[in-house]
Amino acid sequence: MEEIKNKLQELQDRFGKITGQFDRDDIRRQIRELEVEMNNPGFWSDTDQAKNVSQQLSHHQKLLATLEGLEGRIKNALEISSESSMEEDLKKEVSGLEKL
Repeated sequence: MEEIKNKLQELQDRFGKITGQFDRDDIRRQIRELEVEMNNPGFWSDTDQAKNVSQQLSHHQKLLATLEGLEGRIKNALEISSESSMEEDLKKEVSGLEKL
């Protein structure tokens, strides 16, 4: 079980380094701005611009969801890593996280 905890801690450290390159508050701000832009009257009249903005919004939403999802998975796994009954599930989770 200690090996799993160590791997999870290592994953958390690696994830922290990666996410340190992203400003989540800025991503959220950009999402809000793009949503406001999409709600403007006439937004859809320029289909090329609308497509571009829609793609940007989708990208930012997916990025934020991915960052928060991975962070949550690692945090939850660390929280239950002391429960021996969860060892097999944790091994699977660690394996899945390492592949990302």
